[in-house]
Amino acid sequence: MHPVPGLLERHARQRTAHADLIAEILGLLAGNRPAPPAPRLRLPVEPLSESELRVLRYLPTNLTGPEIANELYVSPNTVKTHVRNLYA
Repeated sequence: MHPVPGLLERHARQRTAHADLIAEILGLLAGNRPAPPAPRLRLPVEPLSESELRVLRYLPTNLTGPEIANELYVSPNTVKTHVRNLYA
């Protein structure tokens, strides 16, 4: 492990995009404790409805909101509402 801290410090001086990772590794090598894990994602307050799930399946496509509405035989406002609920 002897050359590792020096190599990492030299790499950090090169204005790398990994400066945070290098600082964390150097801290661990120096005996610092790692930061506590980030909080987990919260589960939705209520499960998604079948209609929301149907709209969700179309989101990765290149279809617009009105086109999705046409495919599902619902109004564009219904699709907008479902998308808003999905992102909430």
